[in-house]
Order: sequence, then structure tokens, then C-alpha cells
Amino acid sequence: MARLDLAHALLQQNRLDEAVHEATLAFDAFMRHDTILRAAQLDQALHAAHPKAKETTDFHERLVMARRNLYAAESSSPSPERHSKTNSVN
Repeated sequence: MARLDLAHALLQQNRLDEAVHEATLAFDAFMRHDTILRAAQLDQALHAAHPKAKETTDFHERLVMARRNLYAAESSSPSPERHSKTNSVN
């Protein structure tokens, strides 16, 4: 999350390359829902500040993939309730 905060600060200084680099590194860590939300905020800021930049498009594509991977992993892993119901003995 700190990398995304740094990316926001760099974007405010109009340092697009560095902002996208730092934000992209955030995807290397264990992905969580709150990280995806923060990255989506940065994505909106990138689109507002640099809508036609290749870096903006690249970051957006990376965000879409990270979101897809996170939610696919969440939907494929059994929840504790589902697991206990399927393994209960009647």
C-alpha cells in the first residue's frame, strides 16, 4: 500500500514514469482487496492526469489482471462455511 501512496505523490509532482513504476511494484506483493481499491484510485488519477499516456494504459491493464486474479482466487478457494458444510457428517 505504501508504494501506491508513493505513486500518488509522484503523480502529483507530474513524475509519471516513476509513479507507474512504484505502483506496478505494489502488484508484486500479496494482493488484497484494499490494495486493489487503492490501485483503482490511482488508475482514475492517472486517467485524469495523463489519459493518452502508454503508462496509463499499461497500469490499467495490470490493474485489471490483478483484480481478475485476486477475485478468481477468492472464488475458487472454499470458504470456511462451505468447507464445514461439505465435510459434516449427518
